Amino acid sequence: MTSTFKKGEKLSSTKATEFLFNNGKSFTEFPFRIIHSLNEIESEYPVQVLITVPKKRFNRAVDRNRIKRQISAAYRLSKCELYKNISKLNQTLTIAIVYTSSKQESYDKICSKIILSLQRLAKAYEQKDELYIDTNN
Repeated sequence: MTSTFKKGEKLSSTKATEFLFNNGKSFTEFPFRIIHSLNEIESEYPVQVLITVPKKRFNRAVDRNRIKRQISAAYRLSKCELYKNISKLNQTLTIAIVYTSSKQESYDKICSKIILSLQRLAKAYEQKDELYIDTNN
């Protein structure tokens, strides 16, 4: 698998985004809040991702874009395990990664937390039971 992050992997559908935020399950892995759900969306990619950085916390677009670039780079480099587990399900996993910190974290911290979050998702969807993720974190 190549480590790219193509346009088709980005969640851009308004209906899918609304469904994700209304019906998705979530957990927190500071500085991120991960919202996810399985959908019947027709997509060539098993996972579609939405990355958001709130304007309320970072007024300057330069800062928001830098954080989004760092998150997408970390996701791009560590998505392989998640793809392997989700492609077995024949459904599309939609994920929203919401940055919740009020300060810019280092790339190393962002990368390590993205890896932890994706491993947590991969492990949860690997179990094929009703998805349970501890939301007390």
